[in-house]
Amino acid sequence: MKGFLRAAASAVLPVLLVLSFDADAARIKDISSFQGVRTNQLMGYGLVVGLPGTGEKNNAFSEQTFRTMLNNFGIKISDNLKPKMKDVAPVVVHAELPPFAKQGQTIDVTGAEGADGSKIVMNTPTVGRIANGATVEREVPTSFGLGDTITINLNKPDFTTAMRTAQAINDELGIEVAKAKDASSVTVSAPRDQNERVQFVATLENLEVDPADAKAKIVVNARTGTIIIGQNVKLRPAAVTHGGLTVTIREDPQVSQPAPLSNGTTQVVPNSSISVQEGSGRMFKFDAGATLDDLVKAVNDIGLAPGDLISVLEALQQAGAIEGDLQIM
Repeated sequence: MKGFLRAAASAVLPVLLVLSFDADAARIKDISSFQGVRTNQLMGYGLVVGLPGTGEKNNAFSEQTFRTMLNNFGIKISDNLKPKMKDVAPVVVHAELPPFAKQGQTIDVTGAEGADGSKIVMNTPTVGRIANGATVEREVPTSFGLGDTITINLNKPDFTTAMRTAQAINDELGIEVAKAKDASSVTVSAPRDQNERVQFVATLENLEVDPADAKAKIVVNARTGTIIIGQNVKLRPAAVTHGGLTVTIREDPQVSQPAPLSNGTTQVVPNSSISVQEGSGRMFKFDAGATLDDLVKAVNDIGLAPGDLISVLEALQQAGAIEGDLQIM
């Protein structure tokens, strides 16, 4: 197996050197993950102690958890006795167990406390992170070393990228060992020996692939006015006119005085005036196959604000003039 890999690598080395200068190329390890190699979410519940009088006072959950903890240590508290806990609060602990984590290794944990909590953490006073705060006591079984194949799962499913990934692997090894299973998965025949499998995966994850171009898309955040337009967005022939409409509502309250000897009271009478001004609209025309650059230039020439541009994009989408998806957040 080792000799086979060395021979295959030496045969395609000149090609790899040329492709390494391609700015669009990406390593397999950067655009995918190997099935069975994953993190595991861990969650625990307990008590945090030693809080300087800022614990959860008169909290039923704290009291029940405290009684359970003491009971586990063989200390029995009478049901009639109500402990006064000023320095104790319940805490939920979260952690991510990395793949292949071994017994005895340490991992970081994050604790989220109750309404009060510790005063020593910064930013959010009810959340704290403890570096190396947990020790791995049990390993999680993995399917990485099982079977005759390994599966590569793309981070962004795409049929073209899956096909190119399989082709890059087959070109590197010189034999048909990789097959695109669907838009997100590529199966590769792999050696069963653990040491050879590790070397095999190390070779695969450093191969470079040209990912397919992203789907033409325009993403609009209407709350912030942020607009992101993909480079593959094109426009069909369309003519757009944008007329600026300004509506001004002015409040000018009037004071109404009562007539003499009428026993009336002075009143404030609302007086609203509304004026509408319509600016001169400008029309710009998109020819067939207009690109992102054409759209940006037209927008800059007409001087549209982000809110106005969002309205124009929505109109173009409804008219079927945008070749791509318009996603409004």
